[in-house]
Amino acid sequence: MSKDEVMLAAAQAGHPTPGLNLHPKTRQTIAAKLRVGHVVLESEEHPVKIVSVGYQTSLIVLHCRYIWQSKAEPTWILGKFHPTALLEKAV
Repeated sequence: MSKDEVMLAAAQAGHPTPGLNLHPKTRQTIAAKLRVGHVVLESEEHPVKIVSVGYQTSLIVLHCRYIWQSKAEPTWILGKFHPTALLEKAV
């Protein structure tokens, strides 16, 4: 089976992300220390990869994709955070 066929079969069986760790070990990290490539949790079972870090007034804007999304899919804003806000970063 090709990778696409495996993904399709897994999705049809109710497992949309075979081989991906949806429950990574995490530690709280302040938003100011996050960089492109880091993985943080949007919510339980929803890890996202940071693809862009922007700044707006005194806030940090994180643009992300879910770890199962392809690079061709558009990014979206995870949120605008105060630099001292705590987020769960995968370790």
